[in-house]
Amino acid sequence: MKIASYNLNNLFERPRVFELDGLSEKAALILKDYYRLSLLLGKESYARDEAEIRHIIRTRVEVKVSEKYFEIIQVKEKLYTKTKGDIKLKAGGKNDWLGWVELIKEEVNEIATQQTARVVDSLEADILCTVEVESRIALENFNRALLKNKYKYAMLIDGNDERGIDVGLYSNYPIVDIETHIYDTYAGSDNRLYKVFSRDCAIYTIDYNGKPVHILCNHFKSQGYGTPASSNRKRQIQAQRVHDIIASKFDLEKDYVVVAGDLNDVPGSAPLKPLLGMRHLENIIMRNGPQGTYLNTKKQFDYLLVSKALTENYISSGVDRSGTKGAIANPVHQASDHAAVWAEFKI
Repeated sequence: MKIASYNLNNLFERPRVFELDGLSEKAALILKDYYRLSLLLGKESYARDEAEIRHIIRTRVEVKVSEKYFEIIQVKEKLYTKTKGDIKLKAGGKNDWLGWVELIKEEVNEIATQQTARVVDSLEADILCTVEVESRIALENFNRALLKNKYKYAMLIDGNDERGIDVGLYSNYPIVDIETHIYDTYAGSDNRLYKVFSRDCAIYTIDYNGKPVHILCNHFKSQGYGTPASSNRKRQIQAQRVHDIIASKFDLEKDYVVVAGDLNDVPGSAPLKPLLGMRHLENIIMRNGPQGTYLNTKKQFDYLLVSKALTENYISSGVDRSGTKGAIANPVHQASDHAAVWAEFKI
């Protein structure tokens, strides 16, 4: 049985802001304004925030197409009018209009999509955790059109990230149970409840010839947006929650369990310690020594954390970097800025 995980960087459509270089300051500022505007427009009254709302609209929404990364969808009534470059709010609060803020998406470069298919096909994985996928339909279409129906099953649950970067699964064995954790919450320092998972900790149970294999697909908080302290804290909360889920549901000495996905931090980091320090759960990619999976760095962001029951049947593991920038000359054509990770077991 071969299990793999791969950050696909979206298959067909991707928010334009994600096409900016790496974890850039420009992208961070754009997303900060996007989230801020969404928050402000959800208020009962705009009176106190009118100047800030108008400023974000003027500098981010009412700009030339090449500099526009998000837009305001106005379904009923108008939020604002523009006269000679001046923005004037028509709505006094959220109940005076109907609409939302939406990231602008672009089609992924066709060659990049083909490169992604080449990597996925060459992995020859029986079970593949897919990270940053826009929808289940995208998984189905990608499997049919580019993988020539390589996989019998494709599943994805819409997660907490409204940008369309969810975690999903391909499998050639039946998916017999699915569990989502998009509703898990924790109390912040302000005593408000916040979602634990930026996307989800989706648990897919696979019937592998009569034996249940539990795959926990994850995509932890990134390092690029928000302060380092807040991002680290979020990943630590996520790591602790995955630890607690495993401890409450599984016996790692008996059950076949794999935590797969992009955890956005390195082995030995404080945020991941609650999970990577868990007894009977091994970072199987480290069997071949330290492995870099992000861009051309030595940073391992992508993981297969495997229960003792599975490691006792270990055959081999590795990292496939053939779709990254280092292997592909034109960055536009790279499949992903992450390498794929895989491990094989005899069960």
